[in-house]
Amino acid sequence: MGRGEIRQLSVGTKYRWLPRYALRVLLAAMTLLSLFMWHQMNWLQERRDCLARGAFMAEPDPAVRAPGILSLFGEHGYSEIWGVGPPYEGGDTEYEREIESLFPEAEKVYVETYCPPESDEDSGQ
Repeated sequence: MGRGEIRQLSVGTKYRWLPRYALRVLLAAMTLLSLFMWHQMNWLQERRDCLARGAFMAEPDPAVRAPGILSLFGEHGYSEIWGVGPPYEGGDTEYEREIESLFPEAEKVYVETYCPPESDEDSGQ
């Protein structure tokens, strides 16, 4: 190439490998990612609130991994959950279903029923 020559660059060859997407595709992807992260953080908060209420107890099990991406946020896996719930008539209780949805990694869920004490008005005295 001489001094007076101008080297012509082909516009499409150097950066041809870069993907070209519209701004709305980027916004849609960020919205979907935000919804997924909101769901995971909400699930994490519900798990921690459930254990903090004191109605259910669990010991973290290092051999069990927390579901989803919850382990990235420092959540532990639980193999057994114990709790106390109101009396029920056969089948799964609402509490058991709640615990099983919040802690799907738990292999065993124990829910003991309690009977509230009868008041003096109920016993007819």
